[in-house]
Amino acid sequence: MYSERNKRNEEENILKGKKGITLIALVITIIVLLILAGVSIAMLTGNNGILSQAQNANEQTDIGKEKEQIALAYNGIKTKKEGGDVTAGELDTELKANGTEATASGNGTLAITFSDSDRTYTIDINGNIILITGNAKEILDNASIAYGKIVSNYDIDGSTGVNWKIFNSDGVNIYLIAGDYINYDKIPNSKENNKLNQSDSFQDAAFFTNILDDYNGSSDITSDNSAYKWLNKYYEKQYTSEYNNMKAVAYMLDTNVWNTFKEDTASYAIGGPTLEMLFDSYNKKYGTQYECQATSKEGYLIRKTANSEWEARITGLLETNDELYTISNQNNALSYWIASPSNYNDWIGHAGFSILSVYYSGSVTYSSYYADDIAFRPIVCLNSDIDLILQEDGTYKIR
Repeated sequence: MYSERNKRNEEENILKGKKGITLIALVITIIVLLILAGVSIAMLTGNNGILSQAQNANEQTDIGKEKEQIALAYNGIKTKKEGGDVTAGELDTELKANGTEATASGNGTLAITFSDSDRTYTIDINGNIILITGNAKEILDNASIAYGKIVSNYDIDGSTGVNWKIFNSDGVNIYLIAGDYINYDKIPNSKENNKLNQSDSFQDAAFFTNILDDYNGSSDITSDNSAYKWLNKYYEKQYTSEYNNMKAVAYMLDTNVWNTFKEDTASYAIGGPTLEMLFDSYNKKYGTQYECQATSKEGYLIRKTANSEWEARITGLLETNDELYTISNQNNALSYWIASPSNYNDWIGHAGFSILSVYYSGSVTYSSYYADDIAFRPIVCLNSDIDLILQEDGTYKIR
C-alpha cells in the first residue's frame, strides 16, 4: 500500500514538473517570438528598413531609366541635325516617337516632365541631365537651379500679395522665404500681444522697441524650438544674453506668433532667416564660402573667406540682381531683418543693441533694434514629406 501511494505521488510530481516546464517553455517561446517579430518589423520598416531601401532602389532605377530616355531622344535629334541646339518642340516630338510619356518645354536649358512619375529634369546645351523636382534632398542637390524659384501654390491669407520662393534645403526640409517685404499689418503681435513700432518713413518697415519687454533673450529660444539649430554657432559656445538685440531675435524665432504664416504643408514659420541660414543658402547657390561666428554673447561677425578679417558688416556682399537675397525696390523699406544678433559694440554703454540685416545694396550689416527702415521677410519650413514639382512656367508646386 505504501509503495503504491509513493509511486502515485512520484508520478503526480513528475506530471506537475512537466506541466511547469511546459508553461515556462511556452512563455519563453512567446517572448522569443515577440522579440523576433519586433526585430523583423524594424528591419522591414523605417527609413533604413528593407521595404524603404527597396522602394528607394526602385525609385533610383526609375530615375535612371527616365534619364536614359531623355538622353536617347536628345542624342537622336543631335544626330539627325548634325549639330545645332535642340528645341523643346523637337525633343517633345522625339520623346513621344520613342513611346516616352513626357513633355518638354523651355528655351536653351529644357525641362522634361514625366507624366507617370511627376518628376522633372533639365537638360542643358551640353546634354547634362539633372533631376530638379522632388524632395528636400533633390532640391539641395540642385540648389543653383532651384533656389529662388516661386512655389505658386503656397498661399495663405497672411501673405496676400507676397509670393514664396525656395530659399534653402537641409536635405530633410525645404525652406521658403517671402518674395518681398510683408505688409506692416501682417506682422504678428508679440507673445504678450503687443504690436511692433511702425516706421514713419517706410510703410512696411517696423522695429522692436514696443515688444522688447515681452521677451527675456536667449533663454526664450529653447532646444525644442525647431529653429534653434539655425543659431548653432551661438549656442554651441553656451552664450546667454538678455541684451535687447537677443530679445528681438527671440521674437523673430517665436514660432507661436509667426505660425500665422504656416499652412498644413509647413512645420513652422519664423520672422526671417538667421545669419547661418542665409549663408548656408547663398553658399550653396553661388559656390561662395562666406562664414560667420558668434564671437561673444552680443552676437556674430562675418567674413568672405577663411583668409579674411572678421567684420561686423561687409558692403555689397550679396548679389543685387537676385531678389532671393536682396530687394531692389526701396519704396516700402530699405532692407530686411536677419534673425541673429550682431557683435557690433562701438557705442560705449550700448552693448547688445545691434541686429543683422540685408540692405537693397547687398550689404550684410548691423542695425539698431530701433532702426526704422527695415522690414520682415518670414521663413516657412515645409514638412519633410513634401515634394515640389516644376511647372512649365518655371514655378514649382507642392505635390
